[in-house]
Amino acid sequence: VAIGVQTFNLNLDFFRVSDGFRTVPTEAHNNGTTTAKFSPDGQFVATGGRDGTVKLWHVPDFTLVNTFLGGAGYSARIFAVLFSADGHYLAVGGQGGLVIIQISDGKIVRTLADGSETVQSLSLTPDGTTLAAGFFTTQQPGVFNVKLWRFSDGALLKTIPASDQPINSVAFQPDAQVIAAGGGDDAASGVVRFFRVKDSFELGSFPQDPNNGSSYVTSMAYSPQG
Repeated sequence: VAIGVQTFNLNLDFFRVSDGFRTVPTEAHNNGTTTAKFSPDGQFVATGGRDGTVKLWHVPDFTLVNTFLGGAGYSARIFAVLFSADGHYLAVGGQGGLVIIQISDGKIVRTLADGSETVQSLSLTPDGTTLAAGFFTTQQPGVFNVKLWRFSDGALLKTIPASDQPINSVAFQPDAQVIAAGGGDDAASGVVRFFRVKDSFELGSFPQDPNNGSSYVTSMAYSPQG
């Protein structure tokens, strides 16, 4: 298990599930690790942080393989990373928008959203063909969308207006027919909404805590059966 920690130093831990053994906390990202994802083969972990970098770690020996993005001065914070189904690419979202990185050389092969759009969450269909992101743009205050792209060529497939507050988490149902979007909500506080992918129809919603006006959904996941 890889755990990112919101602290300035030593903000990445690896735990062995069988006995709970923890490695020495790793100096991953300056001012906090915001996201961590395993590669499909389980051999690598990609992490993103508030320092604007993405780092690739080799799991068996917990060593740093490469660092992507970042640079001198302030770099846009990373909020979400996600491996492609074949493990050759990384989708990276944050304050700088959404890009696809080729892992072999760190090259940005595609820009799906620029710095005017902040991406806070990512999800990939089980077959790896469609990428979804929850984000907001300064050009449309109060409108928070889920966008879907074809991973292979970056073609924008659709935009779903999903909330009136930031979307912190998106997740495809295992059959990829429904996508869930969770975050805040002006009327119902924290809420998860379910949209049918083929026509963007909202199937229903689940309020996290209607009696708590300051609550919001931070993360969610489907069971394997959906």
